[in-house]
Amino acid sequence: MQGTNGTSRLTRRAVVGATALGGMTLAAACGAPAAGRDSTAPAIGAKDVTLRLWHWDQFLIAPYQKHGAELTRQFPRVKVEVEQTPKGEYVNKLIAQVTGGAPPDTVGVSVTGDFNTVQSTGMVRELDTLLKRDKYDLGDFHDVNLRQHKWGGKQIGLPYGWTSQVFFFNETLFKQHGVKTPYEHWKAGTWTWDTYMDLVQRFNRVGDNVFGTVSLPANNNNISFPFAWSNNGDIFDAQYTKATIDQAPALEAWDFMYKASMLAPQGDQAKVSTRDAGKIAMWFDWDLWYQGNLKTMQFTYGMAPQPAAPKTKKHVFIGNAPGFGVTKEGKNQDEAWALLKHMVSPEGMSATSWRRTSSRCARARRTATPSGRRTPASPTRT
Repeated sequence: MQGTNGTSRLTRRAVVGATALGGMTLAAACGAPAAGRDSTAPAIGAKDVTLRLWHWDQFLIAPYQKHGAELTRQFPRVKVEVEQTPKGEYVNKLIAQVTGGAPPDTVGVSVTGDFNTVQSTGMVRELDTLLKRDKYDLGDFHDVNLRQHKWGGKQIGLPYGWTSQVFFFNETLFKQHGVKTPYEHWKAGTWTWDTYMDLVQRFNRVGDNVFGTVSLPANNNNISFPFAWSNNGDIFDAQYTKATIDQAPALEAWDFMYKASMLAPQGDQAKVSTRDAGKIAMWFDWDLWYQGNLKTMQFTYGMAPQPAAPKTKKHVFIGNAPGFGVTKEGKNQDEAWALLKHMVSPEGMSATSWRRTSSRCARARRTATPSGRRTPASPTRT
């Protein structure tokens, strides 16, 4: 692993990864001097505490429950309750909990969508004093992800992942009909909007309630902005003084999304023809969806970048570094901090099966486990 001065250094994540592959375990679990070992840190586990952990992803409930169980094994008097709220309701309900005097302790924070709302209300505390007190090593986090979790110059969260919006495809459907997959088109340099539309129209002719695509909503910035950028367009000018969304490059991106959406299932049909039912050939989601649904889908699937604008052949990604913070008004600050450290530590993530990989994911040259920390297997992203 390259250090900031250009020299090679071995991070804890590299050590844990190598150790886990060898079937061994490490004693440390919180990614820093254990609570109670540092003379300035308070002892954890001296009283009965029930921590409330909030997050929005349903498929992550089981991993976070494992995190809680691991923390309880280390500190038997500390229990963890995982509370999941759908993404669309998450911020409003979180604000209601905080303002109502019943804040959860450790909360998920996304850097797209809800970050400004969470921080502008001041519900999450700064972590700098805790980081300094515990001499917590941030050296194996990606610098860009740490910066994404700063507000007013203060570290208000730590990332557990680094995800990108990608396109998925029902590989079983593609093989059944002898069609080249989006991944194969990407490798061949032919994965463009035109190819996407050709594939959509082809699968729409199959029948049996099969459709080529889900709707590509223009109001989803995680989808629409990269399409515009792929076409050398933008939303504003460089000085942010003028909107450029009405110029040809951006308009062409929205036109592509509109035409694709017109071929997606509509109304009651959309309730039957779903990706889960194996009736959709292509859809979009965060890349961590890949690993989270390996056991739930009844078909094989793969992923590829967003299709490129035909004129440029550029594939543009938009990234998000989801993480965790500690609520400012929570009653169990040190225990909440201990839980946060456990969940973002290499040891904690290994213990909850986050590091498992799959051959299909490897084909896309990325690890199955999204991570906000440095790892020798991580691809370079810009």
